[in-house]
Amino acid sequence: MCPEILTAPISTTLRPAVTFLLREVHVTGENLPGVLRRRPRLLTKIGFSRRDAKVMFRRFPSLFCYIIEENLEPKFDYFVVEMGREMMELNVFPQYFSFSLEKRIKPRHMMCVEKGVCLSLPVMLKSHESRFRLRLDVCCTSSMPVRQSPFWCVLVIAFDVEVPRIAISS
Repeated sequence: MCPEILTAPISTTLRPAVTFLLREVHVTGENLPGVLRRRPRLLTKIGFSRRDAKVMFRRFPSLFCYIIEENLEPKFDYFVVEMGREMMELNVFPQYFSFSLEKRIKPRHMMCVEKGVCLSLPVMLKSHESRFRLRLDVCCTSSMPVRQSPFWCVLVIAFDVEVPRIAISS
C-alpha cells in the first residue's frame, strides 16, 4: 500500500513518525500495528515538517479517519496544482480536507478565480452559500476604503473580507 516506506530512512522519517503517533496522538503500543496497517502513509508525510504535521493533527484529529487515495490526495493535489496555494494554509486550516472537493471546494474556488478574488480557506469554505456569495460580491462591487479610513477595519471585520495583495487574516 505504501512502498515508499521501504526506502524511507528510519532515523529521520520512520522513528519520528512512530514517536509522534505514540506520544502526541496517544496511540497505544498495542494499537500501533493496526493503525499502521490501516494507514501506512502516516509514516511518510506529504512534505510537512514533523512540527507542522503535529499542529495539523492536533487542530483536526479527524484527518486520521480520511482515506488517503479517495480524500486527502485529490484534495491536496487540487490545492497545490489548481489553486496554487501555500502549504502553510493547510496548517492553519486542516479542516479544508473535510469539505467536498466537487460540491464545495472546486465551485467556490472557480467563482473566486472568475471574480479575481483570493479569499482565505476558512472564508471561502466555512460560510453558508449565501454568505459566501455576499462576501464575494462585496469584494467585487465595492471600492475599498483607504487604510486611514475608520471603515477600513469595519469592512474587514464585518464581512471577514480578505483583500487581494493585502495581508488581512480572517
